[in-house]
Amino acid sequence: MVKRVLLMLICVWGAWGAQAQIVYSKVMAGDSVTNILLQIQRLPQGIITHVGPLRRGHACIDWSLRGALTVPPSVTDFDGTPYPLLAVGFHAFYKCVGLTEVTLPTTIRLLCYEAFYGCGALTEIYLSDSLLVVGERSFSGCTSLKRINLPCAVPPRCDADAFDTTTYQEAQIIVPKGCREAYLATEPWNRFVQIEEGDETAAPTSNADYGYWLRAKEALETTYAEEQWRIPQRVEEDEMWTVMLATDRGAQQMVFSTRRAFGMAVVGSGLADECCIDTTFAGTLALPDSVTAPDGRRYMVGGVAKNAFAGCRRLQRIDLPTHLEFIDNLAFYDCKSLNQVVIPANMKEIMSSAFAGCGGLNRVETLAQTPPDLFVDAFDDRTFNTATLVLPEGASEAYMATDAWPLFKFRMLNVE
Repeated sequence: MVKRVLLMLICVWGAWGAQAQIVYSKVMAGDSVTNILLQIQRLPQGIITHVGPLRRGHACIDWSLRGALTVPPSVTDFDGTPYPLLAVGFHAFYKCVGLTEVTLPTTIRLLCYEAFYGCGALTEIYLSDSLLVVGERSFSGCTSLKRINLPCAVPPRCDADAFDTTTYQEAQIIVPKGCREAYLATEPWNRFVQIEEGDETAAPTSNADYGYWLRAKEALETTYAEEQWRIPQRVEEDEMWTVMLATDRGAQQMVFSTRRAFGMAVVGSGLADECCIDTTFAGTLALPDSVTAPDGRRYMVGGVAKNAFAGCRRLQRIDLPTHLEFIDNLAFYDCKSLNQVVIPANMKEIMSSAFAGCGGLNRVETLAQTPPDLFVDAFDDRTFNTATLVLPEGASEAYMATDAWPLFKFRMLNVE
């Protein structure tokens, strides 16, 4: 049953994705001219135009740009038909750490999940007077946010965790003249300590269909954000078990778990704060290509689960399985002694903070001819700035055309 549902999700994703039209428009970000990725998405709810790309851990503009940005008000179809821009998509400005100010067009109705997540330098934002829905964690990690211009006469629907606690305490929200009381009476806007009235007035959005935009938000986020066909998550019937691995330091017990619907095993349980081995292990660890589960079946090892090796500060090297397809969030978090890693040829995705805190990394080699999908924060800035990225022969152009791989300052080809 689970497999059937997942296959249906894949088909739906493919049908919707095939209908999405991607458009690149030129915008100014600070003193730089850059492309901004926009999409015309045809969903069951209708045509929803949004700032893309709706891909986890990616952004719609050059991640490294600095300064102020004004988002365009419309997107033009390939046949020349203009559409007003209606939404800011999932992870649209994910960790655009250099943005200091953003102005959204008056057409925007919806902010999706983590739309501005991690924009740590963002101090001021101009929201739309048509805004109806502010999604979860839209401004999480925007630690410098000091002024929010919100010209909506009617407070938008907003999740309590859309802003950080410090933002509620320190940022000033500017609402239309005569509307302060409405915001003071509405959760979570009344959590802002500073709510001031501006000079402008705005008429309430007529016939606002919040239900429509909440459904559109769910459809947009489900289409791309879940990606369970790419990053297999645990389900109830999946098992966890331990395997004894031989190492140069003696036998080590390691936790594996099945992803039956995907016919694979993964390293670790995927549960929060649960490491798969003794965190005091030191030296080199070679992971097997396959393992036998308690049900007697032999499974290829296809992934490294969330937090699998988190806190293994003495781990110096790890040999990854040949068939490995993904490395999940925080998989090698705080492995301070890890000095090199070889990415297998079948790798498809390396997720957020997978190698965060790995300050000793000096060499990252990838064997994959097709660049794995790499989150821009999968490695620390120090790793991007000091470690050498070793690429397969003939793959340099493909890697440099991606969002995150070009962040490695030092690169070389493996011509062996």
